Amino acid sequence: MSSFKLYLVHFIFILLPETRCFALKRVLLRFCGAKIGRNVRINSSAVFSGSGTLEIGDNTWIGPKCFIYTSSNIKIGSDVNMAPCCVVLNGSHVIDFDGPSIAGDGITEDVVIADGCWICTGSTLLGSSVIGRKSIVAACSCTKGEYPDYSLIKGLVAKAIPLKRK
Repeated sequence: MSSFKLYLVHFIFILLPETRCFALKRVLLRFCGAKIGRNVRINSSAVFSGSGTLEIGDNTWIGPKCFIYTSSNIKIGSDVNMAPCCVVLNGSHVIDFDGPSIAGDGITEDVVIADGCWICTGSTLLGSSVIGRKSIVAACSCTKGEYPDYSLIKGLVAKAIPLKRK
């Protein structure tokens, strides 16, 4: 997708009613290079950024204040419901103990959300997440890795783990 075009489209989205003008929003995202299916409904406060590829299947709902940042490939299937304030991103960094910052070189890993999924409020899907068909990602959960079809994916418990040098 074109980062510059997305930047311009963001300003148009802000002017549109939150839950109206869905056809225009689809056209605008297609103009940026995204593959957008039929009857995709995107709330105006959703933010799209990055220069990777984005594909959204038919009849999908992208809720208010969702943030989708693609630095490689993000594929959201058909009939997906994404609740408010979800984050989907596929960029990260290699851990670098010797550099000036622990966040070393950038890396990207694809994200796939299969058909029929429900991504609940406040969920974060990180790079290399593959959410199986008709699965639920519970509210405020964080994913990384592959999850089978028909799964309830939940949890976010932070704990300190000492870093070990290689």
